[in-house]
Amino acid sequence: LKLIFRGASHLPLTDYLIPMFSIPILHLKVRDWESKRDQLLRIYGYIESNRKEQTQQDVETDYHYNFKTPDTCYSSEISTILNEEISIATHELLVADLNINESDKNNSKPFFIMENSWFERAAKYSSHQVHNHGPYGYSSVCYLQYSNEKHTPTHFLNPFITSNPDEQYFVPDGVGEGSILFWPSPILHYTESNKSDVDRIILSFNLSIQDECGLLN
Repeated sequence: LKLIFRGASHLPLTDYLIPMFSIPILHLKVRDWESKRDQLLRIYGYIESNRKEQTQQDVETDYHYNFKTPDTCYSSEISTILNEEISIATHELLVADLNINESDKNNSKPFFIMENSWFERAAKYSSHQVHNHGPYGYSSVCYLQYSNEKHTPTHFLNPFITSNPDEQYFVPDGVGEGSILFWPSPILHYTESNKSDVDRIILSFNLSIQDECGLLN
């Protein structure tokens, strides 16, 4: 996570009160959800045809092999399907955060590049242990098959030391089928055990940051 200073002209000369660190998380409802859901679920067939033996407590995923084999790599197709949502995330998380004036043609505006993508299915009693997605970039999860009554969303762990148990993790509000979340990849997160007989299916992907000069992180 980076603390970005916006230049001396933005710094006050005397007393000030500012948030020293902050961690953004962006929640969007996927536009034209029914059409995009059908397209994504058709791609999801890859996880069924590439299933591997896993323990009952693990989510079933094609993360470990789909993007390593050209025949099963579908990140480009997913990037096209979710282009509108990724564009919104670019503005909200990169252009706005870096204080870039979009009307200034001299600015080299950053944008997201999808590095990899994968599906996960959580059958009954399955969960995903605490993990992160690496030290750079942003990550995302899109809830393809999700019941507000039967399932729980991704839980995020606070990277800052706190003695308040209510502040040790964050659960985003308003998550449902068709929700998509974006957050900085280093943040630790996990999913609780699926207590229902209904599978929870999600799409996840990682985004690196690039501008006209090349990769930023």
